[in-house]
Amino acid sequence: MAGSTVSRSGSGRKEGVSVDPRPRRTGAAPARLPSPPAFPRLCAAPRACRPRPIPRSFPLRRGARLIREEHILMKILLALDGTDGSFGAARVATLLAQRESAAVTVATVAEPPPAYRAGGAVPLATRAEERDLVRAHLERVQAQIEAAGAQPGSWPIRLGIEAAGRFILHAAEEAEADLIVLGLGRKPLHKRLLHGDVLGHVASRAAVPILAVDSAADRLPRAACAGIDFSPPSLEAARAACRIVGPAGTVHLVHIAPVTDDTPGAPQRLDELAARLAPGCAASSAILRADDPAQALVSLAADRGLDLVAVGRHGRSVASRLILGSVSVGVLRTAHCSVLVAPPVV
Repeated sequence: MAGSTVSRSGSGRKEGVSVDPRPRRTGAAPARLPSPPAFPRLCAAPRACRPRPIPRSFPLRRGARLIREEHILMKILLALDGTDGSFGAARVATLLAQRESAAVTVATVAEPPPAYRAGGAVPLATRAEERDLVRAHLERVQAQIEAAGAQPGSWPIRLGIEAAGRFILHAAEEAEADLIVLGLGRKPLHKRLLHGDVLGHVASRAAVPILAVDSAADRLPRAACAGIDFSPPSLEAARAACRIVGPAGTVHLVHIAPVTDDTPGAPQRLDELAARLAPGCAASSAILRADDPAQALVSLAADRGLDLVAVGRHGRSVASRLILGSVSVGVLRTAHCSVLVAPPVV
């Protein structure tokens, strides 16, 4: 239908005014509204960070009202367990969401009663116990979110009763998260073997950068070092660290060279990378000689009082990581500050 007609009754004759809602074509092209500015993503992997249009709004439910947050530029998956070990993650995610106008989804896993792990039929009393455990767990997580500074009920919470690492990865994929934030749990080997290594599972399989936050952190990182071996994951780690510290922060680009060897052109390449990061943060470069890159980065961060170490994760097999080790795993296990791990580019 070309348009709508408004009719008036008179002497049996209808006089209509045709209104065409479509714009008339003239010689000049119609003016277009400016598109929202593109925002750099935390990683450039085609599969890990699929290009998606920036949403104009994102619905969040607070009580019975529907709140629309305008111009969301980042999506964060925050993994919490309601313990003191994840409070730093909650606080840093809150501050980052406020600064970046980010949407946050919380993922948490409640520990099932022992009867469930034993298998077999579950008595009704155990099911009631499960409901009480889940309710208490959600109350602890909600209290932790509010203590971190977020408004009550402003973030959706996804609850799982399964392996925590697998659930966090699924929740991040469903939320289309750009960043996973979780606590930097430091467990000895025997406890990781007995109870599972949630941080290691997520850090070794996540398709987006992960930010493992020290439990004592109460502000956003301001000074970071990024281990640079000029591989795509290490360059992504530097860019992600720059995004985290922001324009007021500093990222030290550190190339760990073997004691008996040199990387041709390393100083020039570091300076070029620092220049590319300059609009987003202050950057400096340095070359250190060491046989253990992970230990060198951790020692540098401790000596300079840095609050973030960023590394790239290389796509080695599980067997290769067990035999040869991994810089990212070594940093996660020994760092005394928050750690960012960028995924391999695929």
